[in-house]
Amino acid sequence: MKQKIFVLRLPNMNKLLTTLLLSVFTVGAIYAQEKTPELNIALHSFPPFQYKENGEIIGPTLKIINTICDEARVKCNITMGAFR
Repeated sequence: MKQKIFVLRLPNMNKLLTTLLLSVFTVGAIYAQEKTPELNIALHSFPPFQYKENGEIIGPTLKIINTICDEARVKCNITMGAFR
């Protein structure tokens, strides 16, 4: 299976995406299991990249995360937390 690599150049997003990609690739070893692996991702509000609107997390970062999770066949649980 050919793997796709996503490159995104947004300010202050490199650290988030690097962490996400490393997390997704580390669950690659779990593919041998019968159930779908899960990855918990916590974001903080950083408009316009990710923010809550009417209780729903929206923004381009969420679309990127969902695309990566779909490609890696990983169930991603995304939550929005407070930035400390």
